Amino acid sequence: SNSLRIEDSDRNTKVIFKEDQASKLLKMLNDDQVCFLFKQFLKSINFEISGRVVELGAGSCWLAAELSKLEKVREVVATDLSDNELLIKGTVGLEQFQARMDKMSFIVGNFNAECLEPNSFDFVIFARALHHSNSAKISLQQAARLLKPKGRLIAFEEHIIPYILSLKSRADIDK
Repeated sequence: SNSLRIEDSDRNTKVIFKEDQASKLLKMLNDDQVCFLFKQFLKSINFEISGRVVELGAGSCWLAAELSKLEKVREVVATDLSDNELLIKGTVGLEQFQARMDKMSFIVGNFNAECLEPNSFDFVIFARALHHSNSAKISLQQAARLLKPKGRLIAFEEHIIPYILSLKSRADIDK
């Protein structure tokens, strides 16, 4: 059985074993869809993601998996309040989307937990997660605290695909 090490916000380390049935949870999102979403995400920003990255509210870890494959990304820290989300869906997602596990680490804790070092990340990302916060203002302040000088915060809430499709529709209408 494969195992995964994970820390909670108090830096307690657990060893968790994956369950075979968890793979059913991600059947709706296949490799082609994730690849498409990620390419659209990268197109929507005008800078390169590199260095240390933390994804706050990583859930199924599809974005963390893709970020880990970027050559200039050194480390990806995936956090989520739900250990079930991170440990069951997340581990399956990381395997399914072929994450670079040597670049990955995991922390169970909320957006506002102060377990991460200030000024330690080049990028802080909320991917469809900020709406889960009890206080978006506090969560964004905490996220800013984590950024190195000249670091970047990326937050998106809506699906990328409908936005891209609506742009295409507008382009088609303009023709």
